[in-house]
Amino acid sequence: TGFQPIHKRARANQPLVYIKPGIEVTPSSETLALLPPPPNPSAPEEPQQKGSEMAKSKNHTAHNQSYKAHRNGIKKPKRQRQASTKGMDPKFLRNLRYSRKHNVKAGEGEVEK
Repeated sequence: TGFQPIHKRARANQPLVYIKPGIEVTPSSETLALLPPPPNPSAPEEPQQKGSEMAKSKNHTAHNQSYKAHRNGIKKPKRQRQASTKGMDPKFLRNLRYSRKHNVKAGEGEVEK
């Protein structure tokens, strides 16, 4: 319970070296052979090999989209006959109603005698 392994990746035929917390042990040459070399902070990191990495997947392509769009033709949106007055100024809309009401051509809206 109080023992901790120095090196976890020892081979099956080589015994692990255990130390007790607080006790210093000078490792023998056999023990040093089991341990990996300490990392050198001043050494540059090894560049990764380009061939060993997997290719990055493509995120987007516009292939065939233009063909599909032109098969039925690119059409203009149909223009609405009556423009929406939603959100317009109420004072303007009131005046618009009156102007539409009184916007009659000569001779159309008048009563014949």
